[in-house]
Amino acid sequence: MSIAFKINDSAAEKLVYISKLYSAYKNIALPYSDDLVGDQARFIEAHAANRVAGFIRIVDKSSAFESLTKKPVWAIADALVEPDFRHQGIFGDLIRYAVTDHHAYLLFLTAQNSLKYQDYFESLGFNTKVFVENQKMCWRVHNSFKSEFAENSMLD
Repeated sequence: MSIAFKINDSAAEKLVYISKLYSAYKNIALPYSDDLVGDQARFIEAHAANRVAGFIRIVDKSSAFESLTKKPVWAIADALVEPDFRHQGIFGDLIRYAVTDHHAYLLFLTAQNSLKYQDYFESLGFNTKVFVENQKMCWRVHNSFKSEFAENSMLD
């Protein structure tokens, strides 16, 4: 299956995607912030079979790392693959594209999912785990980012 990627920065489309995420997360409220739909957020769409097969939301975290690097640093915050396209590698393709083309070196997810899908995330290069928020949430750090900052104890 051929997949094409597209960045969608339209404010109206971002709201549509947030609505889809609310539904997928069974109406768990995501606190509104610029990270959701502002300039710091981008949605990367995966197109297959002439429609959007899935998307991820990436968030600019460059300011948090500006003392370490002048490169952009983005975090993968949310993802959704449409039911007809699941189990076809689209989620992994989206992540690989975000890492290689958009500097998405961080992956933010629940600690439970980080452990449940540990082998999968490690196969995508996210080997380092940093638990936060009373061990309920987890940042996974991509190997290409960690190698640049091996001296930084925050990423040990």
